Amino acid sequence: MGAPLGALFLVSACITTAEGGQQAGEVFGIAGCRSQDMADCDGLSGKTHRNRDPDRLTYMAPDGRLFLWTGDSIVKGRWNVSHRLFGTSVCYRYEGQLSEPDCRSLTSEVKRRDGTILDDPFDLATRQTPPCRLTGTDRRDLNQLLAEIAAPKAGRLHSHDKIRKE
Repeated sequence: MGAPLGALFLVSACITTAEGGQQAGEVFGIAGCRSQDMADCDGLSGKTHRNRDPDRLTYMAPDGRLFLWTGDSIVKGRWNVSHRLFGTSVCYRYEGQLSEPDCRSLTSEVKRRDGTILDDPFDLATRQTPPCRLTGTDRRDLNQLLAEIAAPKAGRLHSHDKIRKE
């Protein structure tokens, strides 16, 4: 009986990957959220977040595309929700990342955001370079960044685009 159980563990440890390094059958974005996780997923998906790191800002598209504005570059990636034995995690994988995805508790990840705004007002999904440089000492919040950078797009901003402080 020991051999079949050992074989089961070996088979379950084998992971096939599809093109681009994603796991076969992996679902990205909000589509991977279960009903009991939807409130937390809604808190991340389709929004731009100011992370606690002053030199990072992230847009998480609902389809799983991920855009990290860090310093003077935009790094593309993918995000997904993973349901594991010890809870639900949100996982991030960036282009060129050779290691396993960076996974964190979904609930705690929603709580670690300093500010959140609907959609992608900085156009991270379509830009090649960010509108300005973020530094480790940058203390501008999303309101200040929007005022400085998105002012020419004032007609695009709507009253429902209020920033929610976390």
